[in-house]
Amino acid sequence: VREGHLTLLRFLPLALGRAFEAHLKEALAEVLCGLADATEPVRDAALSAGRVFVEEFSHSARSLDLLLPSIEDGIASENWRIRQSAAELLGSMMFRIAGASGKVRVEGGSDDEGISTEAQGRALTETLGEERHHDLLAAVYALRSDATLVVRQAAVHVWKTVVANTPRTLRLVLPRLMRRLIASLSAESDERRGTASRCLGELVRKLGERVLPEVFPILRDGLGSDAAATREGVCLGLAEVLAAARTEQLEEYLSDVVPVIRDALCDESETVRNAAGGAFDAMFRHGGADVASDIVPELLDKLDDDPVALEGIARTLLKEREDVGMYIHCANGHGRSGVFAAIMLVSRGVVEDLDDAKRQGIMHRQECGRLKDANGKLETRVEELERRLRETSSSLDSLRDASGKGEQELRGLLA
Repeated sequence: VREGHLTLLRFLPLALGRAFEAHLKEALAEVLCGLADATEPVRDAALSAGRVFVEEFSHSARSLDLLLPSIEDGIASENWRIRQSAAELLGSMMFRIAGASGKVRVEGGSDDEGISTEAQGRALTETLGEERHHDLLAAVYALRSDATLVVRQAAVHVWKTVVANTPRTLRLVLPRLMRRLIASLSAESDERRGTASRCLGELVRKLGERVLPEVFPILRDGLGSDAAATREGVCLGLAEVLAAARTEQLEEYLSDVVPVIRDALCDESETVRNAAGGAFDAMFRHGGADVASDIVPELLDKLDDDPVALEGIARTLLKEREDVGMYIHCANGHGRSGVFAAIMLVSRGVVEDLDDAKRQGIMHRQECGRLKDANGKLETRVEELERRLRETSSSLDSLRDASGKGEQELRGLLA
């Protein structure tokens, strides 16, 4: 039944023509549901209907306004079958606008290699508009890092068919691509976050020197967003960039990145601070103690004015290696040191809460007291044993002396 209904949708646009355009949005929603069906014939019928929709209604801006929102929703779907089919439908639409067949597949080779032309790119921009064209290219590029192989293959095919020069195109779409990746990094879906992480890492590894000058300003500006989810995504993205880049690539950007991380460590949102801790960890691998000396002292200076600064310091310490001991020194009293130590114990999961940390501290002090008492008793016992040993040694010496004198007297008598 489901297959029959979708097959009917395939032929209705051909029979009704423009009259079907009013129902296009609802029909495409049904097609997308069919693409996620568990039965392969139903999925095939849905994909065929979707291709007919694209073929018949990608000729005007009004029709595209009806088609593209549903296709873009499909690209962001949790179901990999819908993402794959949405990428194929988007490709069919872009191929038709650009005048490309889409049948030629470029296997292997460099990402810079494609079969598109500058004229086809201009045709897409003229029909879709520059902003929408760049948004769609950003969506396709992100799908190239999808967790599912068939989705990646579909996205790579579309990209190489409609993009003539990858580095130049990426520089054009980078602001929109970064916004998409930042939103995905802060999403609840593990799959979306994984895709965004892989995409950002690949972007930096392959085109580091070309894109880093533009990536860091975008991330810095994103930290000023009013949305905590966006600021969290910025910090997660910054951590990915720092992890993927080489140290020599980052040297000229350290002075710009350090203030971003320092501010994020004092963010009002806990999720942002946690993400900033990951960025600090990635930065620490490149800059080592220099990074810490640029960030931690300023956080210490903020302790009196900013109550969140202490948590920022804690985030930097939480990223230290677990097998390295932590020493806390306070020259003026033990109260603040104890509070800070308690916070660290809670943050690392050693104790459940501050009350538990206090109880553990009291128990530790009591145990230390017991050990001290036992040690004192042991030392007294050792001293007593040493005294007796000395007395015994003195007695033995006296016996040896007496024995020597007796031996001499006996020899005298025998002589």
